[in-house]
Amino acid sequence: MDKYLDWSRLIGLPVEIRRLGETLTSGIIDDATPDSTILWLAPNGPQHRTMYERSMKHEVWVDLNIVPKKRANSPARTSNSGTD
Repeated sequence: MDKYLDWSRLIGLPVEIRRLGETLTSGIIDDATPDSTILWLAPNGPQHRTMYERSMKHEVWVDLNIVPKKRANSPARTSNSGTD
């Protein structure tokens, strides 16, 4: 798993949400703002959809092998990577 910065590219993919080095939860990204500052996670299990904000030091970690190189509905980017 790797930290990923472009949350909007991960909609529909399974991720982990971490904060300050601790894994808080995991689930599928249901939606994210275009600027990747907020996301909504549909967690694994009985919990409700939850909002996470970058400003609250939340991080998204994902298996890079499942991240599409380019989505058809995404604007062209200068970099293929959302990692830091």
